[in-house]
Amino acid sequence: MRGIVFTLLFASAAGPMSVAACSGFSSSSDSSGTDSDASTVLDGPAIGDDAAPIDSGVDADADAIPCSPGAKKRVFVSSRTSAGNFGGLAGADKLCRDLASAAKLCGNWLAWLGSADGGTAASRMTQMDRYLTDGTKAISVAGAGFAPASLPDGGVAKLSLYDDGEPVTGGADVWVGGTGNGQHCENWTDDGDVSTGAVAGTTTWDGPGTKKVCVNPKHVICFEQ
Repeated sequence: MRGIVFTLLFASAAGPMSVAACSGFSSSSDSSGTDSDASTVLDGPAIGDDAAPIDSGVDADADAIPCSPGAKKRVFVSSRTSAGNFGGLAGADKLCRDLASAAKLCGNWLAWLGSADGGTAASRMTQMDRYLTDGTKAISVAGAGFAPASLPDGGVAKLSLYDDGEPVTGGADVWVGGTGNGQHCENWTDDGDVSTGAVAGTTTWDGPGTKKVCVNPKHVICFEQ
């Protein structure tokens, strides 16, 4: 009788333990440290919607996904838009890292932005050519700065892909702020309709841009470092 009771108790205990152990693991898990469902929060508002400051829902500050040594550095246009208040230049950089992490892109990423207290955009970037996420060369080193890569037909390369790999259709307005007055939305802390920041397009991003009020959301360009 004792043998029967022991067997029943052992069988009833073993079943739930086995189920619990399996439920804690997933064959689709990866080492990036991000939730594969987290990218669903990245469906960005259209330009003109109130989108600042941004919280993409993915925190990539602590652990950038490491890249293979010697890998080509990449660039993308943010799929999210923001008014001029990123919470400072560091907030814009965080947006780029969060989007890259959600898209499972390795490396460290910075926003192509300058400010009065952070220097020019070019001075913050490593001096290397940049490629779109599909491998197409998009940016060439030009002296101490950068310029759109030249195309065989004599044109210049367009920044044509978002972080999620979707094409940039119809162009996109991007913040490109410099260090001068009215170019950086008060060091990227202001989203009002009085202060201004510099805005350009996906083929004119290397220029000074045009001053526009900080209240209207724009994309940013993200450079891998």
